[in-house]
Amino acid sequence: MAINIGSVSDMKGLAVSFQSSITAIVDAESEPIKRIQTQRDEVNLRKSIYTDIKSNLDALQSAVSGLISTEGGYAMGQVSKASVASGTSGATVMTTTATESAPVGEFDVVVTALAKSQSRTTGVVANSNLALGKTGTFWMGGTGTAAASVGTPSDILTDVTTSDVVSGQHEIGTGTYSVQSRDLSGVRQFRLVDADGNAVSIRNADGSAYTANWQTATDGTFDTGRGLTLALNSSGITGSTDLSYTAKGVSVDISASDTQQTIAAKINAANQPDGHAFKASIVSGRMVLNGTQTGVNHTMTYTDGAGLGFGADVQTAQNASFTVNGLSVSTANNTGLTEVVEGVTINLAADAEGKTAHLSVAANVDKSTAAMNAFVTKFNAAFTHLTQKMALTSSTNGTTTTYTRGPLSSDQGFRTLRMDLFNQVNKIATNSGSFTSLANIGLSYDK
Repeated sequence: MAINIGSVSDMKGLAVSFQSSITAIVDAESEPIKRIQTQRDEVNLRKSIYTDIKSNLDALQSAVSGLISTEGGYAMGQVSKASVASGTSGATVMTTTATESAPVGEFDVVVTALAKSQSRTTGVVANSNLALGKTGTFWMGGTGTAAASVGTPSDILTDVTTSDVVSGQHEIGTGTYSVQSRDLSGVRQFRLVDADGNAVSIRNADGSAYTANWQTATDGTFDTGRGLTLALNSSGITGSTDLSYTAKGVSVDISASDTQQTIAAKINAANQPDGHAFKASIVSGRMVLNGTQTGVNHTMTYTDGAGLGFGADVQTAQNASFTVNGLSVSTANNTGLTEVVEGVTINLAADAEGKTAHLSVAANVDKSTAAMNAFVTKFNAAFTHLTQKMALTSSTNGTTTTYTRGPLSSDQGFRTLRMDLFNQVNKIATNSGSFTSLANIGLSYDK
């Protein structure tokens, strides 16, 4: 039997027909896949929208927490700030910082004098590198023997004795100190305070570090690590007990070959007791001693056994003196003054002497304003995003109008959420205060 081969055109027609049939079959078989892909795209789109909504609501929730008084991030409480107006044009007089809880008030400050450190000099020598031919011992802070005594022993401080200074620590300086004690939630605590009223850094009870903070008092002896040992009674009456301490001090040996330069270096390398320490320098052929601290309680303490010839004061130690609303204040320091105006740290400027300034501590609304702005911004972002995703929009081309539904336009749950957000902003609250709605403080919804 013979097979007849048709014309080339017949063969091409047959191929096209066969290809069309295959395409139709593939398309038919692909429809479920296409539907699934379309559904997947819709799910991914909705997931993305949900993610954006969650991010907006999380941000709104964070902003709202700043408006709730029981939340840790509450920002609507009264906050204070300090500002200074100089009474002298071109003068700084002082700068200040205030804690948020500083009481508001107005304060006139009149500065009489700034705190200064003591300084003394020797006579002039031709060359600071020439041997002075001086011999002897130069003592700083003491003369080799320490002593301690309690003014009147108390329940909390029964006695004091001297002890070795721990390596790496400075001995406390000669002067009057007090042991202050308090009861904190049934725990007796103490600290050591100097004549200026500043807490002194002493060894922690566990010996791990040094601190000026209050620490727990225990019965028995307590070695401060700085030359003084306290005998404490943890059940004693709280209060303040004075004590006196005389520092042992440190010394350097001066030999005939020493020059101004070598002597100054020896003095500066010595581990002097705190409170009366000084540094040596050379100015115009003179050796100069300058106290490292200002104030009358911090005069230099030394014994010149080598006859180096330090004369009278070039500058006398003095306290800063000023008045605040007519009340006199005397302090050893010019800066870091935290005990003058409650909640305010005062720093007297170098040009303050003989000048006046006005300190104002007023309410600071910056923090609360920022919190309200954050709330408004985050609310608008969340509400606008929901509105856009639920909107029914239209566009007209000639006589044809096309309507487009947002991906959440038929979702009743998000409609309810949007309405709840709207109602929360416009609701009237029942409370004992003068404000019952956000509109009372200038916030309203633009309908």
